[in-house]
Amino acid sequence: MTTDEGTDLASRGTSSAAGGHEEPSPRGKRKAETGPSFWHRSHPTFLPLSGFFTGTVLVVLVLGGLGLILKALFDVDLSEHPGPFLVAILSLFVINVVLLVAPATRRFARYMLFGLLVTPVVVGAVGAVTLYLLISNDG
Repeated sequence: MTTDEGTDLASRGTSSAAGGHEEPSPRGKRKAETGPSFWHRSHPTFLPLSGFFTGTVLVVLVLGGLGLILKALFDVDLSEHPGPFLVAILSLFVINVVLLVAPATRRFARYMLFGLLVTPVVVGAVGAVTLYLLISNDG
């Protein structure tokens, strides 16, 4: 067995079983110096979680922020004029389709689309259950 420098470890007489001290490989040193690269490359749940929560945050912040801005600046109620709301939803899906087309971001975009679609369903279901419980407990 040889190291990266080309010297034979067996001829040096050092091994971990004999209690000798082995020099770490340059590859090991690089990981120790730069920290773990586990969040971005090797952790299996980083990409799905970041994609899903990006979709969730986009739905909440973009659509909620649009409603707040239109209400504050123009006194526009989205229930009366749903055009800007629909344009914002369409733009979120267009952004996602662009990410789906690019091969490097395809997996991220699938999870982001999942977050975009699941968030309104969850909000609607929680709202419906809450309304049902409020009405049924009121008598």
